[in-house]
Amino acid sequence: MPVPVGPRLRIADLIQRTEQQGCEVRLSINRLVTPEGFRQIRFLFNPGNRARFDITDYDDDEFMLGSEIEAARRRLKIILP
Repeated sequence: MPVPVGPRLRIADLIQRTEQQGCEVRLSINRLVTPEGFRQIRFLFNPGNRARFDITDYDDDEFMLGSEIEAARRRLKIILP
């Protein structure tokens, strides 16, 4: 049986909307060690309040669900759908 999951937003669109509000996509100098090798930490950064929101686990064509969108909105203090 289908279950409603609420709003969702493609990561590429999320990045575009956050950049329009002054945020930046950044990569940390530190790297994660994974079974596939080393991976940089990718995050959204709001220079206005120095807030960060981790998006390492997402590729640009994947979707973020409503509760995660709300967490990004709260953390970065920006407007998201």
